[in-house]
Amino acid sequence: MSRNYFEDCYKIDFEKNQLQNNYFFADASALAYRGEIFAKEQYANIGYKTHFYLNKNGAQGHVAANNKNIIISFRGTEPTQINDLYADVKFGKRKAKLGGEGWVHSGFQGEVDNMNDVELKICCICSNPIEAEFTENGDAYWLDGHNALPVAEGRCCSKCNDNIVIPTRLINAGLSIEESISVMIGRLAQKEMMNEDE
Repeated sequence: MSRNYFEDCYKIDFEKNQLQNNYFFADASALAYRGEIFAKEQYANIGYKTHFYLNKNGAQGHVAANNKNIIISFRGTEPTQINDLYADVKFGKRKAKLGGEGWVHSGFQGEVDNMNDVELKICCICSNPIEAEFTENGDAYWLDGHNALPVAEGRCCSKCNDNIVIPTRLINAGLSIEESISVMIGRLAQKEMMNEDE
């Protein structure tokens, strides 16, 4: 049986409805233990279209955002993970580093510290994450996205680069729409051949 996450939470008002907030964040906490694709779908269902899955040094979590809110949830203890067990041994409280007046479990702060150099890059055209591209060996070869000019200033994801930026550049360079389409079909065929070789 599949669980319904965020039932009736699409209209949540974080400033007014404390009980509904509690249900919302209980679901966000439960989703921290689910995979990237499933969690991304659940957040998208309630309007959180931007989603990042964080996975670094044994710490995992999700960041979901809409135009008003950012939700961050981390996994807690998984007894099969030595990192989690070690974090639980550090049970003393310490002042949270990320602002506010709160105190947190020392082990949790350590897990948050594991994520402190994770940089999230957003496409300036579609507002989706810019994902790194990797070689067959798993080495990252493209980390920062693509130049989005002349469509927008900033960096864009590969999908927007292929479908919006490059065709715009070809047309701006004087190619007809038909010639631009022909070039793009050639690029797609080349990518397909490269994927088949892998």
